[in-house]
Amino acid sequence: TGRHLGCACWLLTQKLRVVSLICRTNFCWMLIWRLRISKELSTIVEELDALVDRKLLHEMYKIATSEKHSFWYINLLNERDQMFSRIPNTALL
Repeated sequence: TGRHLGCACWLLTQKLRVVSLICRTNFCWMLIWRLRISKELSTIVEELDALVDRKLLHEMYKIATSEKHSFWYINLLNERDQMFSRIPNTALL
C-alpha cells in the first residue's frame, strides 16, 4: 500500500531514445505516427522484438502509418494477438 497512488502519467515525446528505461518498461500503450528518423523506429522495433518478429513489426508500422495522419496503436496490456492496431485518419473525425 502507498506504493501506487492510482495516478496516471502521460508522456509525450518526439524522441523515444531520450526517455528513461524505467519509463519505457512501464508503458501501458504507445501511439506512433510516421517517424522522420529511422533510428527512432529501430528503437521501437528493438524494444518490441521479444513479442513479435522485427520484419513483421516493420510491416505493421508501414501499414499503420501509410495514410496521412494515421497512427499505430500498441496496447502493451493486451494479449499479443490483440496488442497492435491501426488507427486511420478518418477515425478521428
